[in-house]
Amino acid sequence: MGGSQFFQFDFSHWQAFLLSFFPALITLGLIWYLNLLLSPTRMIRAYQIFSFTLFAWQVNDSLVRLSISAQVAGNWDRLLCCFWMMIIPASLHWALLFSGRSRFLGPGFMVANYLPWFLIASGYCFGLYQQPFVYSSFWGWVKILPSLPSGMAFVWLWFFTGGTVTTIILAVFALEGRHLPHSRKRSLFILIGYAIPLVIGAFTQAISPLLFHTAPIPVGSTLALSMVLIIFSLGVYKIFSLAESVDTERMVEMMQELVLVVSPRHEITYLNAFAAEALNFSPHDNRSKTIAILFPEEKMYSGSFEEQVLIPAFANKAPTHYQFSMFNKAGKRTHWGITAYPIMNRQFMEGLLIVGKDMTDRVLMTETKLVALRSQMNPHFIFNALNSIQYYVHNNKQEEAEKYLESFSKLIRQILHQSGEALISLSEEISMLRNYMAIENSRLKGAIGFRIDIEEGIDQEQVLLPSMLIQPYVENAIVHGLAGKGGGQIAIKIHSAKAVIHCTIEDNGIGREKAARLRSNKIGQNPSLGMSITKTRLQMINQLRHNPVAVNITDLRGKDGTALGTRVEIEIPAEES
Repeated sequence: MGGSQFFQFDFSHWQAFLLSFFPALITLGLIWYLNLLLSPTRMIRAYQIFSFTLFAWQVNDSLVRLSISAQVAGNWDRLLCCFWMMIIPASLHWALLFSGRSRFLGPGFMVANYLPWFLIASGYCFGLYQQPFVYSSFWGWVKILPSLPSGMAFVWLWFFTGGTVTTIILAVFALEGRHLPHSRKRSLFILIGYAIPLVIGAFTQAISPLLFHTAPIPVGSTLALSMVLIIFSLGVYKIFSLAESVDTERMVEMMQELVLVVSPRHEITYLNAFAAEALNFSPHDNRSKTIAILFPEEKMYSGSFEEQVLIPAFANKAPTHYQFSMFNKAGKRTHWGITAYPIMNRQFMEGLLIVGKDMTDRVLMTETKLVALRSQMNPHFIFNALNSIQYYVHNNKQEEAEKYLESFSKLIRQILHQSGEALISLSEEISMLRNYMAIENSRLKGAIGFRIDIEEGIDQEQVLLPSMLIQPYVENAIVHGLAGKGGGQIAIKIHSAKAVIHCTIEDNGIGREKAARLRSNKIGQNPSLGMSITKTRLQMINQLRHNPVAVNITDLRGKDGTALGTRVEIEIPAEES
């Protein structure tokens, strides 16, 4: 086709030309605004493409109106069809992003959405079917509904179907935001701006000419209303405000934290670059993409994370927190604290957003402080034991001193061993307690009755607990509770319930109030160093655990208010070796 078949215009329809060309200039300005002032998010890029197709439609409609003949009008229409026909798939693509339904934008959708446009535009461009035109004294050349059946009638049907689907998506989104006035008004203006040209076009170019035999009116002019409403929304409701133009996907990719999305089937549907690097996981990895890949040991997943995070989060639809460790690519153990946030779509839960922070440095620092605190426990206990040895030697009780030293050396070996361990077995803790009580009873001439009851079924070798956790409370009961009355009873009961080890230490001493008064009456007497260290240790230990250790101390009293002793209850969430 030569230039003479295009540039043959009749400028007597300049008013009709301006009614389409002026909105095209507004659309071009909108494209410039989106490109220059806003961040290129997926939604912004999609709307730019949609706006360009709208611009192409308006320019095409303007040139068709000025054309001197139906042939020239058809030439322009076919030349620009690849652009203006794209308005249907482009608007649907943008509507899904705008309404927060980007999960549908998979490869299958892209093919189903854009392939028909490519085939239809190609067929029209190469003349496989024709678009009929009719002349109007005001509008110039105008498209009319083709006869049925024909290829162009199918194109019109495709146009109205695609436009209707997009309108429905925008309408549903506007209804979803009905409780948010700002969002509702913004979405409503977008819906009106898109739907009115579609409805008017269907009526003026198809329904009215068929039923009432009226002259068709080109839809390009009604697109001006769409531009007015969009510009109004830009100014009043900030439909593309700076906050909404932030490329959240790019920000998530740049985050130096684990970010994963997990489906209700516990499959990882998204992980950011940092998570892929930390997990040594590539998009082409053939490993199962279940959340279990975070955990090197199956029991850590099925026994802890799944039960304590996934199941409660999906059931209660509330955030949950968890701490765990894993090995990185270099074989170094790393520690992580993660939070699982429910992803809700109205009343339906679509998955979990899991955000994990590397706590390795913090954990190592805390563990170093704990080692230092445990080392402080040793001289504190040894000092008390040496006082007892000094008592035997001073009173010339050589045989008792030798027996005491033998038990003392055995206990010292146990304490030195446990000082280097963050966790020890329950059996080791009980063994150390028995040796400790034997030494104290020897010092106090057997004045203390001591009993340990352990529930049957507890595997003492498998249950782990922080080292030297129970001993300071037993020591405190002896030194400050029982010694003040010359002896008494200490009962330790250990049982398990719902994956928690419950340890109760009960004495019939003088009680905390009287013990505090006795200490205050002694010049230079400081508060219990062992209890102070233990309190600090517990705070640090709980920073490293996803289920903290809880301690509750109760004063036992008779009906008349007389002190009957003290009960210490320790709850230790079980950690099996």
